[in-house]
Amino acid sequence: MNYWKLVVGLCLTYSSTGLQAKNYTPNCPKQINRIEHINIAPNNWETISDIPNNFLSGISFYSGHPKEGASLKPYSITKKMAKWRFSSKEKIFIVCEYHQTGIKLTQPLAAKTTRCTINYNQYVRSDNGFLPKKIWCVK
Repeated sequence: MNYWKLVVGLCLTYSSTGLQAKNYTPNCPKQINRIEHINIAPNNWETISDIPNNFLSGISFYSGHPKEGASLKPYSITKKMAKWRFSSKEKIFIVCEYHQTGIKLTQPLAAKTTRCTINYNQYVRSDNGFLPKKIWCVK
């Protein structure tokens, strides 16, 4: 009798490991380099440009491509952390936002991602709030 309990227990343990959620870390580039210019300088004005490094200042998630405009709100947010939940059937995109530029980077998260959490750096702020420190997602 104990033998069968052991066999059934091992089978259930083995089969449940394949069903466990898997953590992964999507990574936004920490900074981007951009060059700005104007098409025509006004009369008697000279254009001076620099090549700033724009650091990561925010992360957001979208249901579908961000061009469609379906930004997702976190279900839980504090100064230290924000949490999102998603349907495993949705195609979720991560959007990386950068300081002092309108340029954003985006890519889809892994298929069947169901939640993401962002921890914020409590010592560094930008115009968007505290800077993202760590992100992890579950699928």
